Amino acid sequence: STLVGLSCGEGVVGFASLPTSELRGTSFSHGMARLDLRALTADASNLIMLLGVPSDEATKEFLDRYPLPLLFSLLEGDDYTCELIGSALEKIFKTSFIASILPQVLSYAGVGLNAASPLTRRMTCLAISKLLEDGDKADATIKCLIREDILSPLLSAVGDWDETVAIAAAGALEKLAKSSTGLELLITGMGTQAGRLKELAMHGSALVKIRVFSILASLFGHSELSAAVVEQSGILALLEAELDDTSDILAHLNAFELLYEVALTPYGAKFLSMGNFVERLILAIGNPEVDPIVCSRAMVISSRLISPDGSSPSPVSTEDAKSIVHTIDEHMGYMKGACSNKYETAIDALGQIGMSVYGAELLLSSSPSIARHIVEAAFTAQRRSIQMSGIRALMLVAGSERDTPLLSEWAEFHLRELVFAAADKSSKQSPGELIWHLLQAPDTRLAVYKLITSLACRPWCLREICSNKDLVSFLTSPHTESTKEGMECRYTCCVAVDTCLASANYRTDPSLSEVIEKLHAAVRKGPYLAKERVEAQPLVITQERF
Repeated sequence: STLVGLSCGEGVVGFASLPTSELRGTSFSHGMARLDLRALTADASNLIMLLGVPSDEATKEFLDRYPLPLLFSLLEGDDYTCELIGSALEKIFKTSFIASILPQVLSYAGVGLNAASPLTRRMTCLAISKLLEDGDKADATIKCLIREDILSPLLSAVGDWDETVAIAAAGALEKLAKSSTGLELLITGMGTQAGRLKELAMHGSALVKIRVFSILASLFGHSELSAAVVEQSGILALLEAELDDTSDILAHLNAFELLYEVALTPYGAKFLSMGNFVERLILAIGNPEVDPIVCSRAMVISSRLISPDGSSPSPVSTEDAKSIVHTIDEHMGYMKGACSNKYETAIDALGQIGMSVYGAELLLSSSPSIARHIVEAAFTAQRRSIQMSGIRALMLVAGSERDTPLLSEWAEFHLRELVFAAADKSSKQSPGELIWHLLQAPDTRLAVYKLITSLACRPWCLREICSNKDLVSFLTSPHTESTKEGMECRYTCCVAVDTCLASANYRTDPSLSEVIEKLHAAVRKGPYLAKERVEAQPLVITQERF
């Protein structure tokens, strides 16, 4: 049988049980009227087909005809009806009108969370989550959750066998915990559910533990109060303990990722600085017996901690950052010979560190400079994938992702020395020759265009580019590339070199007049115009007679 919502003129009054077979018929009775299932199917399809979020008027009209409890009950029907109504409800939950309707059915959320259909359970979690989003009604929603004893099945839903239900339940609990009342209910209070999250983190399955830890990690970025509450609960200590379980690689990796997310929040960075998270990362990088996957992930996470995305300040101290860089440097030789995949990941990690000014100068300040590994990989690596990683890493160190690509005077000096040293060690005579050689390989060419664009603002590199006639001819030739992306990268490179020449006051240098003229012509043509405009020419021939 299936639960069907009953309604009268004053709203929802309860649920009735109907045989599932009746739902597959043309119509059935709900309340005082008969429901035409074919009409419902058609109306739901029309609602789904609307572009974007449905208007409040369209939503109200649909819900006046088909109340929410009825729609939820139909999620227990056949697969087609279930899928269709589920899609319609997802559209409805995105509207602003739904906030005024959902409180009427919140008292039936317990029934929805215990329903047989995964879609019903998921939609119930989404409905609760939607209500908790409304700050003005969040307290009233929480009181209803307590009164109707909905919190217990909601916590149980985190361990639901259906992943979509579990994710929706975790999202609802995350929103609940971001209010002071919800935080007290889940962690600090004296109620029956206060210790459930910690219990799930201790005794739940590996997947449930990850979901619980993810909820708590998100709280660190919400407020100082929530961060302090989570810290005092001792639950994150359980997450750190996951790093000690080397038998479960997946749990190990997830613990690293979640602690990294915690570290990026202003309150989490303080918490982790008092622990030994960075020491654990360094140990994972430097221990040859650690699984290569864990080691690689530790390097990537460490690099993102030193140079976070979005120009955020690094949450780790300078001493810790130097220790991480030093550990990677110590093991580059071992990784290069014994594990090329780890070596490639290390180059990528160094590139991520070099993305920020702080990270780039850190790489160039060590003695010997750890940035030498990047330059060597870019210009002399035999394996193509490692060379690509080296080119991308050098591009990041050169400032491709920074608003101000230039570094301090001493850092720029070391970068120049590394590039010229690589040219001396190779069979090529100069950095310009090296770059020209890299451009000959089709699979590295686009990355080299971006590398030139990043390096061109440096006078020494600009002079090297302009002094190589083959390189200039290649860059300015409209026939070099045949793909849209290639044409655009080549053009961007030409614009960058031309702009840097203008700012460096080289236009008056007679030795560069030919180069400047070629670059001007390439910039004027744009990225796609490969041919000069061809005028129509008359053709005179002798008429053939038969």
